[in-house]
Amino acid sequence: AGTEYCLTYPFLNLGHFPPASQGGRFNFDAAVIIIKQAPLINWMQTFPTEDMRNDHVDGYCTCKVLVQNSPVLHLSDNVIRPLGTGVPGVPGSDPTPGTGVPVPKDFSDIMGEKLPSGLYYLILQGVISHKLPQALAKGEWTDKSQPLVDTGEFRTLLGELQDYRQTALGLIARHLHSSFQTKTIVCKAYWEQHPLRQGGQGSEGFQKSISPEARTMQPIIGDCLRWQITREAVEAEMRRQGTDK
Repeated sequence: AGTEYCLTYPFLNLGHFPPASQGGRFNFDAAVIIIKQAPLINWMQTFPTEDMRNDHVDGYCTCKVLVQNSPVLHLSDNVIRPLGTGVPGVPGSDPTPGTGVPVPKDFSDIMGEKLPSGLYYLILQGVISHKLPQALAKGEWTDKSQPLVDTGEFRTLLGELQDYRQTALGLIARHLHSSFQTKTIVCKAYWEQHPLRQGGQGSEGFQKSISPEARTMQPIIGDCLRWQITREAVEAEMRRQGTDK
């Protein structure tokens, strides 16, 4: 049936087997019918197109990596690292004893860029939601939740929230590396079917570029009040206002 991390078997989304799925939703009866017709291993070797096969295998591999190499807090070093090894993609790095599961070299393509440990600490303590840091790390903002009644007003609201989201991202990005401050974040809502990124063969191998149809945004970093206000700054402001109180 699939999950949000691992795709549903493609044939169950094509309506080839009665009863056909309605509205693109997974139909459990159809899954029972196809599993009675042939063993699962036979179906996994049959795909309508090569692109569909690659998409499904990529989704499965992503799910496998998330299960085996989820980032965890290593208390011995007091750092956030993937489960399996200390430094992903470094030749010669050994997996955690007893696991035998090395971290893939393209781990950042799945989890995004590594954030400062202090930011992970704030997330673990519940001080800040994971949504904003995740968008900065992965470069993607996805609105998956679909309302019970889909209306034009609700879709318009999601579009109007972009300015607030950019400002919120800027409040975090201003304390991070400059690459996060100018990072392009791809937006996708539940009604948009086009892919967030397109793959292509470049001079450095397989690369992904932003789809021309995708909506994008960047963090907005504006002037903010300082948390630490010095005595000299207060005296200078009082002189400017011509007051002694």
